Amino acid sequence: MKLIINKLIFLFVFIGCFFSCVLQKPNEKEVAAKEILDYFKLPLSEKKLYLIIPNSGCGGCIHNAEVFLNDNLQNPLLHAIFTSFDTMKGLKIHLGKTFYHPNITIDKELKIPPMNLIDVYPIAVFVEDGKVKNVESFSAQSNLFKKCTKFINSKSN
Repeated sequence: MKLIINKLIFLFVFIGCFFSCVLQKPNEKEVAAKEILDYFKLPLSEKKLYLIIPNSGCGGCIHNAEVFLNDNLQNPLLHAIFTSFDTMKGLKIHLGKTFYHPNITIDKELKIPPMNLIDVYPIAVFVEDGKVKNVESFSAQSNLFKKCTKFINSKSN
């Protein structure tokens, strides 16, 4: 009887260790991205690509993210959040008509910078099945534009 109890205990410990290693917890960037989307009341229930674009940092990377946004602004799967700007007036001048587009959110209270989600690069937040699936930074060397284009041009779930 004692042998059976020892084997059961070993089995439960083994299964517990196995599942704790297999089941992944969301990483810090995914948690911060979800908090940001919740703060702005942006939906997680549908497939969406959120771009979080700072006003300062890697100038070429930010420019490329803005070009990507303008080229795909009418796509309902794409939404952008602008943050880390000096003045609202300067941002309005910089964005022009894009400032008023429904697929654009402005971080007026600058809530995003203290969350340490962005640094000098814009980021892409991929949302599917009600969850933040991935968070990636745009950099000069990244192949993220192809991934983003594929994501927003695929059929929604």
